Amino acid sequence: MTTNKEAWDFIANVIAPDIFLAQESKPEGEIGFKGKIWHSIPNRQWGSGVFTKTYPVKELVFPNTYFGSLVGAEVGLPNGISLTVFSMYGLLDQGYATTTIHKMLSDLTFVLMGEGEYAGKNQNVVIGGDLNISVQCDEKWGKKECYTNAHKICFERIEDFGLVNSFSKFYNGYVQTLRHIRSSVPWQNDYLFVSRKLASTIKSCKVIYEDYNNQIEKFSDHNPVVIELELTDGH
Repeated sequence: MTTNKEAWDFIANVIAPDIFLAQESKPEGEIGFKGKIWHSIPNRQWGSGVFTKTYPVKELVFPNTYFGSLVGAEVGLPNGISLTVFSMYGLLDQGYATTTIHKMLSDLTFVLMGEGEYAGKNQNVVIGGDLNISVQCDEKWGKKECYTNAHKICFERIEDFGLVNSFSKFYNGYVQTLRHIRSSVPWQNDYLFVSRKLASTIKSCKVIYEDYNNQIEKFSDHNPVVIELELTDGH
């Protein structure tokens, strides 16, 4: 039986991302990340966070209806670039995640518009996580009145903030990120979005599953998503 600590060690030292966005997580012991902004969801033992291997990280404070489901951070890079990073978990509310995602986006509006105290923080944005939404849900269950495009509308709202789906350049259609034991549908509900300014810097976007001798299955029913950005002083 694997432990939580083993899972953290695998992420930190085998996959070894510079920045790691975690959801449904609980840090344990020495996890291999020097920077950490993490909060639990009220009344739960787990939460969401932003972790960095070496980069300095500072919590971004904003009105937050779903504390622990949505965590923001400013990450400083060696070339002087600052990333505004959000780890987002689509908390289910009476069976719906679309409702909570909409509320999170409302909370993030001033940040994503770069208004007031958040001026400039909307230039280099990364948002990622287990959103628990997918246009596949519209296709499978969208037969109720006023529900047909509920998930599609969520994605359209995200894109309306000038955010780009990192998958769009590398995958056609869906790519499975969730191996649900009670469903044969190849669900994708994990995503990474970046601001338009960063979109041209994406070198790769990959869903990790069969890599590392299928060890992923020992730790989670989600497949990690990794994007690589090639950043210069001009971005």
